[in-house]
Amino acid sequence: MIRQNLEVAGTISPEVQVQVLISSLVQVRLFAAKFQTAVTRYKDTYYSDRSKIQYFTTYNIALANGCQGLVGVMLDIKSQFWKPGGSTQTDAKIATEFDALLTVYQRLRELLCDHLLEEALVDLQEQFNTLLTPRWLNNTEPMDTICLTLSDYFTDYQHLYQKNFDHVVQIALNTVAMRYTTAILQKRISLKTQEDRKMVADRIISEAAKLSTVFEQAAPDLAKFDSPCEVMKSLAEVIKVSDVEFLGLELHRLLRRYPDMTSDHLTALLLLRGDLGRLDVRQRVAEIMEEMRTQRTGPAPKSIFSHIVISTSLFT
Repeated sequence: MIRQNLEVAGTISPEVQVQVLISSLVQVRLFAAKFQTAVTRYKDTYYSDRSKIQYFTTYNIALANGCQGLVGVMLDIKSQFWKPGGSTQTDAKIATEFDALLTVYQRLRELLCDHLLEEALVDLQEQFNTLLTPRWLNNTEPMDTICLTLSDYFTDYQHLYQKNFDHVVQIALNTVAMRYTTAILQKRISLKTQEDRKMVADRIISEAAKLSTVFEQAAPDLAKFDSPCEVMKSLAEVIKVSDVEFLGLELHRLLRRYPDMTSDHLTALLLLRGDLGRLDVRQRVAEIMEEMRTQRTGPAPKSIFSHIVISTSLFT
């Protein structure tokens, strides 16, 4: 409809066409606020009673694709009907409105994709809470369920446009790895012997591999890059070190790879091992953090550790 209005306006004069273009951009952008309110209400209604809405996933996929489709249409309209070089003030106004419109619908697209992922995470909340607990030690069901559920949802997500699908899978990968890493650092289990540490570390490495396989099958191109699942394996390597005198080497390797790790992250990890006293842990952490600080030449690149906050009550 916007394209038709612009074509009709162009038969009157270029000036009228420009004004119709600006008005159209403003109205489409303002509609986004109403659209977001309706989308949020729809999601809230669904979670208040999930039996009331049967096709929540399907509808959200369609809405997310609609936002991405609108962005594509508006980019086509921009290239077809706007030729910079007229009034400087008018060009600036059109450029500003286009940027604002594209930004708001990109955010809406991401919001809808987040709603899709939230549904999967709600279904898996119990399994995430079970990770690294005594119940988890002798039971593969939590991770098996996580992998199967993610695979099922990724099959549904295949109907998303590629850009939307990649966004959902990337956010899922980061979120799942972050929740598993948080479980490791929350000290939900007690490790008393080297055999315990090795068993848990090997289990973490095995489950990290399972998760990596799920994401590689869903989005092979995304999985080619440094996966957040590698964080889990790196933490496991620290847990399974048999001689505490060699811990420093693993910790240096860990911090070089993830320089945004904090002293709280390291403290939680070392306390999980169960073979170091609190005073010893604090001293080791303080020393290695100081060493890494003096070696750092710029701001630390961000990893999932930047989003993980550890409660200091775990250290008392």
